[in-house]
This record gives sequence, structure tokens and C-alpha cells, in this order.
Amino acid sequence: EMDDDYKSIISDILREHHNEKVIIKAVGGCGGSEIYVAYQKDDKIVLQGEHGLITLEKFVLKFPSVAQQYITQHDALSRISSSVNTVRIVTLLSKDKKDVLILGSYARFGVSHDFIDNICTGGVGLKVDIESGKIDEVAYGSNGLEFTSHPKTNFVFKDFQFPFWPEIIELVRSIQFHFSYFSLLGHDISVTPEGDRKSVV
Repeated sequence: EMDDDYKSIISDILREHHNEKVIIKAVGGCGGSEIYVAYQKDDKIVLQGEHGLITLEKFVLKFPSVAQQYITQHDALSRISSSVNTVRIVTLLSKDKKDVLILGSYARFGVSHDFIDNICTGGVGLKVDIESGKIDEVAYGSNGLEFTSHPKTNFVFKDFQFPFWPEIIELVRSIQFHFSYFSLLGHDISVTPEGDRKSVV
């Protein structure tokens, strides 16, 4: 059930986080919809969403939501797109629960929005080689169009190495072992400038 006092809650969260940016995300959302970045601008709290900027006073929260830390990504990824770009990795726990198989991985880069990388909201995706962490040279959008460079920044995809790849693989394997009651997991991983891996399963 939604709290009617959500505006005060958002304001309190920002104050507790020293007015750093915070993500407000619908619990049941999918495809990159109903995601907002809340932050202090001058003397007002504003929220950036898929339809532009709105003040907290005019903001209407339509669905039960969670607040999440805003992530600053690794510089190598920022050169491709300003959105927080993630790699989706699918893992499978072996039947005897002694091994984790990496079934596939692909990177997503935002195009239409400054903070969302989801393909459903205009982003592009491309395969990542499981062994090396290098991304494929061709990306695909939701409309099936192919791109050898980012449509907005013109960054050429070929031979780009996803930063901290061995550590990312180690992380998703560890998560899969710890969530052994799920045999199949999809992990969305982002990398910070310090090399910390942030995971959303």
C-alpha cells in the first residue's frame, strides 16, 4: 500500500543522503518505465523522468516504489553513454549445486534518456564475450536497427573491453551460489569509477 505522504518521504531521503541524487523506481515496473532521479536543484527538489523534469510539488507517485542509491559509473562506460550502463548476465546453478554456468551476457547503453539504459526506452544492446569481456561490434535497438557505433555519442563498439570483467564474473557466480534456491538468475551489473560492482538481480 502506498504512503500518502510520499513527498515528505522523498524529501527526507534526500536530506539523509546529503542531497545527493536518488533513484525512485516503481516496485512492479518493467522496461525502464516509472523511474525517476530525484535531486536538489537550487532551492527545490526536482525529479527527472522519461517525460522531462518536474518539481516535487507537482510530482504524482502512481505506484508503490523504492528509493535506491544513484550510481556514478566507470569513466570508460561514460564515454559510450551518460546513462548508467549495465551488463545483463544470466547464470545457472548446476544440478548438484557445485558449479555455476554463465549462459550469456549482453551490455546495454542508453540513447534516449540520460539515466536509463533499457532497450525498451530507446537504448541499444550488444553481446559481451563471456571469456574476455569484450563487447560485440554490432548493437541492436528495440526496432531491430543495427549500430556499429553509439547513435548519440558515435563511440565505436568494436574491441571495447568491459571494465573489471573477471571481477564481474566472480561476483555473479558468488551471487548465484548464495541464492541457491533459484537455479537461474539474471544479474544487472554496473561498475563504479573505483571498480566496485553494483548488482541488481
